[in-house]
Amino acid sequence: PFRETAGVSVHQCIIGTRLERGDELLHTQGLTLKEIASRIGIRDPNYFTKLYKRAYGKTPKRHL
Repeated sequence: PFRETAGVSVHQCIIGTRLERGDELLHTQGLTLKEIASRIGIRDPNYFTKLYKRAYGKTPKRHL
């Protein structure tokens, strides 16, 4: 099973991958949070901010 091999659920793995890409876009592309969220497959920029803060301990706005 995936969880036993990877140590996280498939959903957590997908969210982690999306957040890594979002963090990369935050630092390199000069996009809005709405554009970044959309590009990584998260419809709501507020949800992206919530997930980002949970993962990185700070809001993505601190990078803009």
